[in-house]
Amino acid sequence: MTSETKKTPDLRPMTVGLDEPELTGGFLQAMVQQDASWNGWAIPYFARDAAEQLSRSFLEGPLGEEGARLTFDAATREWVEYDPNYDGDEAYTRYAAVSVDGVEMWSIGGWSWTWQVWTDEEVAQLAAAAAQAELEAADERLGRQAR
Repeated sequence: MTSETKKTPDLRPMTVGLDEPELTGGFLQAMVQQDASWNGWAIPYFARDAAEQLSRSFLEGPLGEEGARLTFDAATREWVEYDPNYDGDEAYTRYAAVSVDGVEMWSIGGWSWTWQVWTDEEVAQLAAAAAQAELEAADERLGRQAR
């Protein structure tokens, strides 16, 4: 499968994450397409550093545990997603670069993943809830050790 964009879409900088942000290690900065969506989900374009962060999350997180990979093909300047749930060529999706103000960007998962835009307030609330959950888990562990 190949994902291509013929013209540079109308993009705005935003924070994105999957509907389950922990699958990609949290949130990413992206340029998000304003003039279209995929089944109601955002279509983000990632600069190289965000794409590399996404690639690392594949290796370190739940997606990597299932065998999924996201790698950069330097020869074609494309990010390549491998999905072990498919066979042959269907297992690979290639994301071609688009130039946005002279910067290469890739719409990784833009027409197939459930990306959503997250406000700074939502990101802060989720971070606070995660921190609170970690504190409660630590308190519980310490409480058990003290007994």
